[in-house]
Amino acid sequence: MNSKTIIVAVIVVIAVVAAAAVALGMGGGDDENKGFVGVVYEGNGGETYSGDDTFRMTSDTVQRSQFTNGDMIFTGWNTKADGTGTDYAQGDKISYPEHGYVKLYAQWAYGLHLEMNLSDPCSYYLIEDGADLVPITMNGVPLPSSGTAGMMVLGPEGTVWAENGDGTFTGTNGDTTYKLVVELQGVDYLDAQVGTDNPGTVVILFSYSGNVHGSVYCN
Repeated sequence: MNSKTIIVAVIVVIAVVAAAAVALGMGGGDDENKGFVGVVYEGNGGETYSGDDTFRMTSDTVQRSQFTNGDMIFTGWNTKADGTGTDYAQGDKISYPEHGYVKLYAQWAYGLHLEMNLSDPCSYYLIEDGADLVPITMNGVPLPSSGTAGMMVLGPEGTVWAENGDGTFTGTNGDTTYKLVVELQGVDYLDAQVGTDNPGTVVILFSYSGNVHGSVYCN
């Protein structure tokens, strides 16, 4: 075998190894998805309503999640299961190989889950770092796995709150009054008081580990 033949043989081997690596990286070695071209969505602990741990789409637009995972809250997609890859959100564009696929893994977080009355006149917010206010919806809001968090309750404009001494609050707005009741489970510590600088708010601070459940009623 002459030197040219050896060089050609080495190039062929390198090409084969590279192709195999690409195939594995894109899921080409996954028999379940062999031959599929598009995006494979992995539940990463979650399941669809039909009990599947994956679903597949050929669209190059990132899809909404079809997974549920107990009380965990879906926070987006990532190219790695542990969240150390590239983040994607619903509606983002994503490319995949002409003859292969990419995988996106659902990302999950603990959350604050509240039973809420749709006709509730008050507004509820999670206080995040930097005092940013995130609206709390009936689907819940994500929380870190443990720590200290805060909620802010705002009554209708012009409402002034007063503490009743039994953990409840009464809001006065002209001739209208509101009663606010807050109950949280899964917390180690809870403190609720009328906002020091704004009597139109009730601020609730709590420490926790894991999911937090509860109810808030303002009527």
